[in-house]
Amino acid sequence: MEGNKKISELFSTSLIKTCFLIQKFITTNSDWLLDNQLVILIALYKEEEVRLGAFIKQCLEDVEGPGYLLANYHQRALFQVQETLRVRHNYEDEFFEEKDRLSRSISRFETLFENNKSQFLKERLQELRAKLDQLNSTPKTNSSGQEENILENALADLVYRRIKKFKLILDRSKNFYLEFSGSKKAIKIVVPNVKLHIKEDTFYDSQLRILQKIGFELTNGNRLEILFIIEGETTIERIKFLLVKLFFKVFYYKSFQNESYIEFQN
Repeated sequence: MEGNKKISELFSTSLIKTCFLIQKFITTNSDWLLDNQLVILIALYKEEEVRLGAFIKQCLEDVEGPGYLLANYHQRALFQVQETLRVRHNYEDEFFEEKDRLSRSISRFETLFENNKSQFLKERLQELRAKLDQLNSTPKTNSSGQEENILENALADLVYRRIKKFKLILDRSKNFYLEFSGSKKAIKIVVPNVKLHIKEDTFYDSQLRILQKIGFELTNGNRLEILFIIEGETTIERIKFLLVKLFFKVFYYKSFQNESYIEFQN
């Protein structure tokens, strides 16, 4: 199909942002989050992170009591909050992880420098601070509307039978993709070659079980399938909600960065 290459290149940089936009759409009852609302959301998660950290500390101090047994429960909750925070920070700032890594390195070297005023540590600190300052001064980039709408437009074209099928390629090197196909009554999403993907560690048995829990059925032992009855816009929203689960609950969303694109089929 003419123009597929351009669409594919655009999509490779916009899959993650598109899924964030889907997530915002769903979690606000079809009302998009404004920028200041995202800041508020991150602040609330940070408060929860601090609160859980305090709970864990209290529980660990209660060595002889029942509180000690709750530490593991709170630790699991803390991990989920921290993962959610990391995802949202990455949406707000594409350089977040690098900035976070540099900040932690700076803190570590500052502690070392307090006890050892060596020239090496001094120069290393200066180098790390310069890198962080450079990242902090780099303008944040925004996806264009065209990029953000690629996936949603493809879903709408499928639901309204303007196209018959397309593939959402997640990892080209491993031939890992979701195949979307439509008929008069339903949209089917298929993940083929399950046995091969598990063998090659594209995903694991634990992720396979989660995929089954969120609605996929394993057919012939080698294909995951899920069916959506066509109900106009409602069907599109249900599929987008499923994709949010895939990219934020089942898989690590950054695993598909720079590898993902849409391939249209006749």
